[in-house]
Amino acid sequence: MSRFVPPALLHLAEVRVDVPGDGPIAEDLGCVAAGPRVGLLGHWEPLFRVLTGEARVLAGRAEIAGVDAEQAVALGVVGVARCAVPLPSGWRGLDYVCESARLAGLGRAAETAAKSTLARLGLERVQHCTIRGLSPVERRALLLAHAVVNDPPVLAVEDPLDDLEPGPATALRSVLEQASLGRHLVLSTRETASGTPTEELLRSCNELLARDARGRVDPASVGGSPALAGARWSVIVLGGARRLADALIARGAVLEAEHLLDERTFDLTFTAGCGSARVPNEEVGTAPAPEFGGRLVLRIPTTNGADVVIGLAHELHCPIVELVGLG
Repeated sequence: MSRFVPPALLHLAEVRVDVPGDGPIAEDLGCVAAGPRVGLLGHWEPLFRVLTGEARVLAGRAEIAGVDAEQAVALGVVGVARCAVPLPSGWRGLDYVCESARLAGLGRAAETAAKSTLARLGLERVQHCTIRGLSPVERRALLLAHAVVNDPPVLAVEDPLDDLEPGPATALRSVLEQASLGRHLVLSTRETASGTPTEELLRSCNELLARDARGRVDPASVGGSPALAGARWSVIVLGGARRLADALIARGAVLEAEHLLDERTFDLTFTAGCGSARVPNEEVGTAPAPEFGGRLVLRIPTTNGADVVIGLAHELHCPIVELVGLG
């Protein structure tokens, strides 16, 4: 019996990309990457312009997850977040994501999907803010919500952390990990400086490809080392699961799954005397919203993954119930 082999995440074969009226912007573009996370270094704007319909494939073969790249967004296979997109400055964040959902064919479910997506990415604040009042990093985060509101299996992000200071870049990396949770990811960057959030993001990719000034594509590395697949770990914490996930992502981990305890489950756990998820040193009587525990599945690109998880959990006061290596 023959074994089913899934299509490559990214397959480009002798591709010529043209912008109507302007001529070719890429020729003989070729590469194959299986995924599930592919990092693209250098000038990859032609690929993203094809995905968004701004350019056409005039020759060769261009596929994402086995689907024609020119049709992938319309078919709901790929969600795209470009780095520099003009946004309607007078719209609220919720209006923009709602319109994205409607254009993706969600109809009456568009507003519900938009609110759910913004909440899942931790972007509730931008719902009622006008786009002109958002910071640059919030605008990029809004574009990620736009890209995944219809729940595509593949997320393609152009230069997500480029030109950002380390603090905002780390915050956006956390949103990106939430947006890519359960999806294949294709991301590009023009920055390769060492010791930056972009370098950590690239290290989370299992394949890296670099396109040079002449358009040639070759396998790439970060800091002299290939992209690290890392070891997988499952951790269950009684409280602060989201904070622990954000801290691990900031250390270069990839969040593969996140299952937070709902309020009823948390209340039962708390009543049983298993501990509290309240942030330490809070003043009594302030009645903060509880931080729920849950199970995280992560890929950590270091050899001391257990030590990293235990150390951060202790630092953040997130009681560990179970920590299991998944290989």
